[in-house]
Amino acid sequence: MIDTFLENPPLIRNLHKIIKNKGTEPYTGKLPAAMILFDAKMDIELEDSTHSIKKNTVGFFDQGTKRTFTFKEQCSHRTVHLDLPCDRNTLTTPLLLNAGKEFKHFITKYDHAFQMKNIHPQQSRSIIWELIWSIKEFQISMDHKGSHPILVQAVTMIEDRLSQKINIAELSKELNFSQSQLNKIFRNHFSLSIEGYIKKRRMEDAEFYLTQSHLSIKEIAYRVGYPDLQHFNKVVRQSFQKCPRDMR
Repeated sequence: MIDTFLENPPLIRNLHKIIKNKGTEPYTGKLPAAMILFDAKMDIELEDSTHSIKKNTVGFFDQGTKRTFTFKEQCSHRTVHLDLPCDRNTLTTPLLLNAGKEFKHFITKYDHAFQMKNIHPQQSRSIIWELIWSIKEFQISMDHKGSHPILVQAVTMIEDRLSQKINIAELSKELNFSQSQLNKIFRNHFSLSIEGYIKKRRMEDAEFYLTQSHLSIKEIAYRVGYPDLQHFNKVVRQSFQKCPRDMR
């Protein structure tokens, strides 16, 4: 779901946080793509569809020419405007994810980024990317409901340790599950081995940091679990057919 929206990394344009009162507000013209955090119920009318939004929902909207918000109660309207690449897939409908209890954590990250946007804009953008990945990880956990419970635990542990060395044998031992069986579950669900899944996730994070931040390549390598810079460069070239420097 969010993968479709983030297939090619968008650029973070700006952040807006405004208190909205009950009522209707239409927006027209050339509207940018946006991620919006909804802390209250409302309706949104787009060019050709209307959507009822529940409280504690995260929404991803493609660029368009019309958005009419009907606020049913006072709320804090938190928005991230995004510039999307021309060659990405278009969203025909918005992506809506009810975050439940996790929503307050998303709000905390957004508010931190908002406070930093004028003082340290690069750090603010980095926090927003951390927020987007947190939302994606939450979606993954929701998608895995009904899946093998070991898969949910394993993915959660991997996400928490992406910046560290991950020993698959030790991970399996912590889960009290055989490594061969764990690999089988990953292959059935992701068509990847555990090692392949870890590499994929690290390269997803690396791509965002390389294209969206001014962190040094050495720091990015460390953040995504490759303390050996030469090895990081090799894996990036294998994954993207470009060296890290050329992706900046």
